[in-house]
Amino acid sequence: MEFQLLPFSSVWADIFGKVSQPYFTMVFGMPGSGKSTFNILFAKYLANDLDLKILYVASEEGFTYTLKEKFDRLDAFSNNIDIAYNLPGDTRGYDFIFIDSVNELGFDPDEVAKLIIKGRQSQTSIVFIYRATKEGKYKGLSENEHLVDVSIKVENGLTFNQKNRFGGKGRMNVFEYN
Repeated sequence: MEFQLLPFSSVWADIFGKVSQPYFTMVFGMPGSGKSTFNILFAKYLANDLDLKILYVASEEGFTYTLKEKFDRLDAFSNNIDIAYNLPGDTRGYDFIFIDSVNELGFDPDEVAKLIIKGRQSQTSIVFIYRATKEGKYKGLSENEHLVDVSIKVENGLTFNQKNRFGGKGRMNVFEYN
């Protein structure tokens, strides 16, 4: 068997480990915890350093000034990143899709599982972003976490691996990362 490993380096290799394409991640956190900032930084890394084609579905924040401000502040606008409000029917040609957020789009575990199957068929990795409850758990059934390879909690600007099939254990302070 042969697998295409993504050439992650620096903090991304520490967080994710030795990742094969495609893979599936969930990121969750409370409002203001840094989950969108983390994902925009990750999308920027993938687009600029690895030259991958990214679709960032910003259904929770939408096409707002705050989304533009985040992309500006993080210097994340790129020809390799497309931003959409909804997940389009045809996602061919993308290496990674970020869905911000699964809760806003109302996807249940069956729909997430179907997206994973589609991602495997097209060799497209997907990052599913979830809102957290007041208790700090992600909103949705525990089945969602069983579907993905990597689960990351973002709390007060720090990332924590909850689950990682690729061995990543690193952390990031999202608000101090450049």
